[in-house]
Amino acid sequence: MNARCCKPASCLEYAPSSTAPLDTFFTASALSIAERLADAQMWELPGLEHFAPVLAPQSVAEESVTFFESARQPA
Repeated sequence: MNARCCKPASCLEYAPSSTAPLDTFFTASALSIAERLADAQMWELPGLEHFAPVLAPQSVAEESVTFFESARQPA
């Protein structure tokens, strides 16, 4: 774990529909990042592939709002 990063982080993982090397690389990378951050949240967007923000902006926005609401610190 990287103690230098102590802020909440969000990792969006697009849950590839194949086991192609590039797809598994991105999945492994997102998991690796989430495991190394102190307060990371992993979000899976099944079936949306790499262009999720373009193909399903509503789903990405909803996950982002959920993350920011959970990470909000009281004033």
